[in-house]
Amino acid sequence: TDSTEPHYAWYQPLPPGDALRRAVAFVLSRPTLFLNSSSDARLLGPILDAAEALTTAPSADDLQADIAELAMEPLFDGGALERI
Repeated sequence: TDSTEPHYAWYQPLPPGDALRRAVAFVLSRPTLFLNSSSDARLLGPILDAAEALTTAPSADDLQADIAELAMEPLFDGGALERI
């Protein structure tokens, strides 16, 4: 992203669209997980829409394609800063 653009989150959230819908479906299809909204309030509507339209969990191949296409990386990797 352009560094002159305003930032609404300390991380780069998923943009509205198919990958976001699949991510929401993935989380909501697992009873041991909890879905947090993004700190970017502009995404609240798309996240709620995805949750409401929940159908089935996405395939592992679809999720891997999203990871590759959007160059996703974990926000938390168990590093030293997370153990403070």
